[in-house]
Amino acid sequence: MLKQYLPEPVQRPLRWLRDGVQRLAIKRLFRKHLNLQQLNRIFRWNRYWYFATYADNQIITRHNADFVRDGTFAPAYRFAKAFTKEDRAPWSVYLLQWAARQAVKVPGDFVECGTARGFAAAMILASVDLAGCGKRFFLFDSWSGVLPAQLTENERRLYGTQLPAFIRQFSGYFDEVKHAFARFPFVTLVKGYVPRSLSQAEIESVCFLHLDMNAMHPEVEALRYFWPRLQKGAWVVLDDYGQPGRIEQKRGMDRLAEELHIEIFASPTGQGIMVKS
Repeated sequence: MLKQYLPEPVQRPLRWLRDGVQRLAIKRLFRKHLNLQQLNRIFRWNRYWYFATYADNQIITRHNADFVRDGTFAPAYRFAKAFTKEDRAPWSVYLLQWAARQAVKVPGDFVECGTARGFAAAMILASVDLAGCGKRFFLFDSWSGVLPAQLTENERRLYGTQLPAFIRQFSGYFDEVKHAFARFPFVTLVKGYVPRSLSQAEIESVCFLHLDMNAMHPEVEALRYFWPRLQKGAWVVLDDYGQPGRIEQKRGMDRLAEELHIEIFASPTGQGIMVKS
């Protein structure tokens, strides 16, 4: 309370010190290897002590998170993890699973742009009987990372010198993904850069669209392309909509949403959600 009476030249370094401590604390809290038990030990040292129920992907909460042990979520998550040898933030995947389970009731096919190793697609396949519903699943990806020419100046600045490494991270495993999904005859992989590759597949109607390409231009153009094909009640999930550093993607989608006269729901998971009315 005394701080408000201090002169501004004194308050300024105090704010810098406070911000530095907060950044250090955030880095510690969001380390990947920090589990829930360790996190709750940290909270015990804090005068605002409480037990957290979930912590991942920049979310720490005491809200009910029983879904992680749910009979529909847990087996599907284990399948996707074994299928791709990677994992994703559970709450984000849970939202994606839930949206897919609603979309299956709508006429049309499933589409994903930005498949990478296929964790999200595998999660959906384990959660929804697409074959039994007579639906197809189209997976679009360059499998060569982002295309630098498609990035805005701000996006290039975001990646900085790490851009070549980021491109390599998402390159070179197309054959591996193709082999993994070969057991699902109703799944079609389309290799190439979006939006040019979108016309390679004949898709008349869509009930579910998942966009995760880490760049504004291909995501906006993919939604623009599929919008006339999205059926009434179709679901759209934007993976990066509210993620830190992804303001270009958010602004691009907000502009398109205004043009299409639809609202985007911003989820605390960082995802954006739309339902075509």
